[in-house]
Parts: sequence; C-alpha cells; structure tokens
Amino acid sequence: MIAKRVNGTQHAPGDVAPVMGELVAAKLEAPCVRPGVVARPRLIDALDASGGVGVTVVGAPTGYGKTLLVAAWCADVVQRGAQAAAWLSLAATENDPGLLMRYLIGALRHAGLQVGERAAVMVRVAGASPFACMRSLLNDLAGLPERATLVLDDYHVITEVVCHELIGLLVDHGDRVLRVIFCTRADPPLALGSLRAGGQLSEIGADDLRFSLDEAAQLLLRASDGLKLDRESVATLTARTEGWPRLSRSS
Repeated sequence: MIAKRVNGTQHAPGDVAPVMGELVAAKLEAPCVRPGVVARPRLIDALDASGGVGVTVVGAPTGYGKTLLVAAWCADVVQRGAQAAAWLSLAATENDPGLLMRYLIGALRHAGLQVGERAAVMVRVAGASPFACMRSLLNDLAGLPERATLVLDDYHVITEVVCHELIGLLVDHGDRVLRVIFCTRADPPLALGSLRAGGQLSEIGADDLRFSLDEAAQLLLRASDGLKLDRESVATLTARTEGWPRLSRSS
C-alpha cells in the first residue's frame, strides 16, 4: 500500500484493519489503466474543472468507458498530489446497509483519510443503526483539512432504499470536503434536480463519452497495428458506431 502525497503533505494510507473483516480489498482499488488505452484529456479536464461540486454523475450504458475514464482521472490526481481519491467498486451484495457502511469507511481510510475510526467500531455492533454510523463518519469528514473524492463505481447495482438514503446523507452533509463521483448506467435516485439548481452537480453522459474523430483515429490506428485511415473513413466509422469506444468489457 503506497502513501499518498496531497498538497505537498505525505499521508500514510489509513489503517483499514478495524473495518476490513471479510471485505474484498480489491474493491477498494481503482482498476489499472492499461498501456495503449486512448488518452481522453478533454474528459479528464472536465472532471478537473468540476472539482468544486459535491456530486459528479458519469452515466452511460455499458461499454462507454465510464470506469476507465474515472480510474485514469483518479490516477492522475493522486500522481499530481492534488487530492486523495477513494474508490469503491460496488456489487449487489452491498445492498446491505451495514456492509455498505463498512465498505465506505474502508475505502476512505484506504485512500489515506483518517476518518471513521469510531464508526468502524459502531458498525460491527449487532443491531447498530447505519444512520448513526454515517453521522459519526460525517462528523469526522467535517474535520478534514483538505478536499477529497470518493468514487462509487457501478452504483446502478444499489437498489436498497436505506442504502440510497445513507448515500444521500453523505452527499447532503459531506459536500464541503468530499466530492462523490457516481459511475452508473442509470441516474442515482438522489435529489439531482436540487443539486443541479444549486450548482453542485456535474454530469458526463453518453454523448460526452462518445469518441471524437481524433480519439477514434487514435483507437483505430492502434487497433489496426499502425494502419492509418483518412479522416473521411474515420468519420464514417465513427458515425456508424455512434462513437461507441468499446474500450473493454468494463463499464
């Protein structure tokens, strides 16, 4: 586990032992961006430019490169020392509110944020209220000296109303210090209209994720082992595929 440098200060990753238990450690790591993936600086810049908002929704059907885009951005901001970036890859099993809280705390501490120590103890007590655990976590987040980001990948798998309510609390009361990025195939059932009206929501959708002509040309050049196509051919292929990148099987 590598310490993260944020704004010139070295931050050791948090001690996740109290919350890990049977958690899957790999779910707390952003996917590695393989060499050869087409760089998408316009979208990286868009994620950077919206860093002051509380919520970012990166939403599109499977195959549009949502996860790879946000993983590349996270790697970039951590490498630049801009901020801590926590990652949580969600699955249907996290529709259990207590388990979701354990993963949220684990993800934040894994990213080097010294939060959730009390909440980590509370969540392991039989019958503990997940909302009490979230309030404790929010109190810790309020004391962070620097802004951070939490990525919730594949958020569309969450269907439990209580889980959405917990995330709603995190968004509503943690936005001063924590930006939440949702990678999802469907809009999260949060008060997006209010967030949008208040200037606290940024969105990257399928139209944004579609490849531009330049990006498509790079992709085709690599896929064809160096064979260059003229711009008209690239434009035709891009139009026929509607700019669908098909970067990988991940979403």
